[in-house]
Amino acid sequence: MKMKIRSILAVILALFFVKESSAQAPGFYFGPRLAAGSCQLTGGAGFTTGVTLQVGVSANKQLTENLGVLFSPHVGMYNAQRLSGEGDGMNPNGSRKILVYRDKYNIYSVEFPLMAKLGVGFGHAHFSLYAGPSLGYIIGGTRSKKYDDPNENAERGYSGHSMDDLTRGMYSGVAGASAELKTPRGIVMIDFRVQQNFSPLGRLEGVYFSAGTRSVGIAWMFDATVQPKGPNTSSTMNYKRGSTY
Repeated sequence: MKMKIRSILAVILALFFVKESSAQAPGFYFGPRLAAGSCQLTGGAGFTTGVTLQVGVSANKQLTENLGVLFSPHVGMYNAQRLSGEGDGMNPNGSRKILVYRDKYNIYSVEFPLMAKLGVGFGHAHFSLYAGPSLGYIIGGTRSKKYDDPNENAERGYSGHSMDDLTRGMYSGVAGASAELKTPRGIVMIDFRVQQNFSPLGRLEGVYFSAGTRSVGIAWMFDATVQPKGPNTSSTMNYKRGSTY
């Protein structure tokens, strides 16, 4: 994974040294964004990799030909599980009886990443690097407990219980890379992001835990700076001659 990230960064940085590269025209572009990826809870033992989902918008304010600000508010979900066991008497052969179970967690948040963006374009394609902070609010979470033994699970398992020991405010760091393509119907952006929480999401059995995610997203953005030229002329994308858009 680290090698892939380094390769992407190296390619994008190398593009800045190529002559006759094009630049993104100043303007304001926005549209819906969906993302999914992996989630890793930290701060406790036994956590396995889960999934993260994000639904929101991407808003890109291009300040100069190569510099911009990317605002990407979204509703997100952190998902993970933890394998555990508990003693429950003795087996007929005299060994200790261990009941294996899985705790599953779903945590929901609203987050507001604000990132500086550096990019370069070639023809109808544009490549960018970005990084910045993110503030958020945890809406809530649910917890489920499932035993491997069906009889024990029927008696002691549960699902959908509210997680009461969550924090509310949260902050994290976000970094990533994106590729954008101008089409007649808008700008398609595909991005890869790494996010790490710097504040705890809450406590489990008295131990604070946090999360880190890696996700791939897709956005469909439109130019909000363009107005129709006249009653018989449709609006067009705002892009410079020889630029990405």
